[in-house]
Amino acid sequence: MNPVRHAHPEFGARPSAWKIALQVLGFLIGLALLAWCVSQALSPMNREQLAKLRDAPWTLVAGLFLTSALIVLSAGVNFYAAIRPVRRLNFLDLQATNAIAIFLAYLPFKLSMLFRIVVHHRRDRVPVALIAAWFGAVSLAMLAALGPLILASALSRGIDAGWVLLALAGLAATTTTLWLGARTFSGPAGLTRLRSWANGLSRLTHVALFERISHAKFFSSLHEGLGMLDTPRRVGTLVGLRLLDLAIQAARFHVAARLLDLPLTWESCVLLASTHFLIGVISPSGMVGTREAGAAGVAALLHVVDAGHAAALGVLILASEAVVNLLLAGLGILRLGPRRMFTPRTGADAPPR
Repeated sequence: MNPVRHAHPEFGARPSAWKIALQVLGFLIGLALLAWCVSQALSPMNREQLAKLRDAPWTLVAGLFLTSALIVLSAGVNFYAAIRPVRRLNFLDLQATNAIAIFLAYLPFKLSMLFRIVVHHRRDRVPVALIAAWFGAVSLAMLAALGPLILASALSRGIDAGWVLLALAGLAATTTTLWLGARTFSGPAGLTRLRSWANGLSRLTHVALFERISHAKFFSSLHEGLGMLDTPRRVGTLVGLRLLDLAIQAARFHVAARLLDLPLTWESCVLLASTHFLIGVISPSGMVGTREAGAAGVAALLHVVDAGHAAALGVLILASEAVVNLLLAGLGILRLGPRRMFTPRTGADAPPR
């Protein structure tokens, strides 16, 4: 018999050797891409821009670090606003967890996501299925916010009336669709509707699994997550927070471009910031190198700025961001406590009234 690999029963089986090898390979590729970005940043054509950093105004340097800190804070607020309708978590503890997770996102194996799951499950007593729904709600709101802006930036020649109209129309469509979809299936009536469909599917296919799944405890926890998106106010809040986050990220690109004396328009900053962020989110082997190279490739493809200058931008942002993220992660560890990080917190499992 083949030995069965076991992990924590709620987190699934351990990854296979092939998956681990692919993660390591992806991380090494990311490091190689980062090395390419650094070589481009230090190339002769960028030396003049880099030399200007020595005499850069302190306000711009401070702005670069400040925007990186605000991005971490904004992500934490986004997660807090999403979970609040169904669970009441400590705001500062959640921010601390978020800061540590963002720093871990540099590494492969999705340690960032795993850390969030373990802390919120064990410390805050949030069911794993509800955590999955929580992450899903945050991701859907992110797509609803960023998708229309990326499309508008790609189709328009600048942030003009056409860009604004296209972006607003897209935001209205994605936000309304998200709200109506959640409202249709949320609450007791929505759960009854889903179970009725599952029962009908079981009878049609003669497979009782669908009916059993719909009545399982994890399904109820997963369904509870729809309460994060079932009102216009809740969806609007999450989309608005994501737009604010994107504005901060675009401002960071704008500040970095000014430090390097690169002529980047605001629409270009929005496009690069969106690309930079999305690649970092979806990269399975850590965001180091992949974000910077990906944003540089998109910049060159769309003729926003040449790849060398875009790589220099990415390296400058990474260098300043890493300092901020390390500092905030350290503060997060102090807040949670190295020994108390995975210890259940009293009253953590009480849902809001």
